[in-house]
Amino acid sequence: MSAPIGQAAALLAVAVTVTLGVFWGLFLTRTRAEPAMALSPTLRQTLAGVASIALMMGFLALYWDASLRVKTGQVPGVAASLWPPHAVLYAAFAALLLAGLSGLMIAGAHAHRADPRVAAAALPEAGVIALAALLALLCYPADLRWRLYFGAEVLGWTPSTAVSVIALVAAAGASVSLIWRAQAAPRSRGTRLWTAGLLAMVSALLYFAACIDLEFPGGISLSVAARPGWLYTTLGGLTLLIGPAIARHRLSCRWAATLTSLIAHLLRAAVMGWLAGVGSLPPLVPVISLLGAVLLDVSGLLRIENVWQLRTVQAAAYALGHTAVAWLFALSQPYLSLLQSDSYLGASVTLAGSFVILWLTEALAAAHQRSTRGKYISNPPATPASV
Repeated sequence: MSAPIGQAAALLAVAVTVTLGVFWGLFLTRTRAEPAMALSPTLRQTLAGVASIALMMGFLALYWDASLRVKTGQVPGVAASLWPPHAVLYAAFAALLLAGLSGLMIAGAHAHRADPRVAAAALPEAGVIALAALLALLCYPADLRWRLYFGAEVLGWTPSTAVSVIALVAAAGASVSLIWRAQAAPRSRGTRLWTAGLLAMVSALLYFAACIDLEFPGGISLSVAARPGWLYTTLGGLTLLIGPAIARHRLSCRWAATLTSLIAHLLRAAVMGWLAGVGSLPPLVPVISLLGAVLLDVSGLLRIENVWQLRTVQAAAYALGHTAVAWLFALSQPYLSLLQSDSYLGASVTLAGSFVILWLTEALAAAHQRSTRGKYISNPPATPASV
């Protein structure tokens, strides 16, 4: 291992250790039990709004950074803070950190306790947002070294990209929880649309990390070209399923998966248009999985008693819809060498992966429902005295 890579790995280990230590202190150490606090819905919505703006900044910055690196062939080193995409990306993380810390301080003041563990228990989403941003900011020194090592050829499958995407996805998940807990059922149409947008952002971010290496014109590196062709469309389909799969359990909407998938593709289209507008290099048209989401929603209308059979049918519906479009698209790409065996393998992995994702999201939704049953945080039920 070369010295710069050893330094990067050591710095990354330190950043992860510090973040885990703070997480343990905030969420896993014992503190005196406190009654559930009825925090203002406005606080949760404001925090989610700031986080949503920062998430959009980070999403744009990731694509902008990749675009400039491919277009110019330059990789920022010690002067990375002067590289415009990096400035925007880390400004987004700084905004997330400030928003999370502000939320914790307000929750602590509301509880009249200076113990940050009490604030984290009352508003855990603020703690998650702050910790995610802290991890990304602490990884900044390691990020510089990783980028110099991988250069302008490998964009997605790098530790620096993984840290940025994980931090943004964690903040998006916390924001979904914030806006959902800020309004009692039935949620408004705006709340459901906002939730769908954040879940679409989750899928779009994961898709970036998985597939961006193959989506800029001008050729790809030998290391990227050595990856199996079927992996591109398979990873694209599975990452674009995660947000819609969660939306089916979170939104009271028959076409939740379709809506979320549509927003994810619109986010990518908006980024492509913005990059073209500012003179940067836009990526190629991505893998399209919208038909898979439509068939997933349609399969949910079937009356199948057995849960496992229903889940299998839904996974097959998504895999069929995604494969039908994605493989036709992939076959038209000159840099993907797909054989018939690749098609069978990719379709099989997509089916198995879809089944696992649908099962996991269903299990997590059930666990979340059990953990929050009977708890009223932002909007306690109305009583005759309060009406």
